[in-house]
Amino acid sequence: MGTSDVHVALARLGQKFDELAIPYAICGGIAANAHGHERTTTGIGVLLTPAGLAKFKANALGLGWLEKFPEAAGSRTPSAGCRSTSC
Repeated sequence: MGTSDVHVALARLGQKFDELAIPYAICGGIAANAHGHERTTTGIGVLLTPAGLAKFKANALGLGWLEKFPEAAGSRTPSAGCRSTSC
């Protein structure tokens, strides 16, 4: 894995999902990169179940993760220069 802000955020996000035992899939440009397709991306696409998203929000918001706006499907980590959203 790379060392860019988006790669650091992806590693942090994966660690949080693993810690909370939330199943997830990475999609979009960052996933395409993992399969050898070169795409410039500053976002992380994440596929979660509704229960997984609710668990993430209940256990991560306010603890280093911020909601983009009230009722948002996605969230972001302010310590990295990128965003993470559900897709």
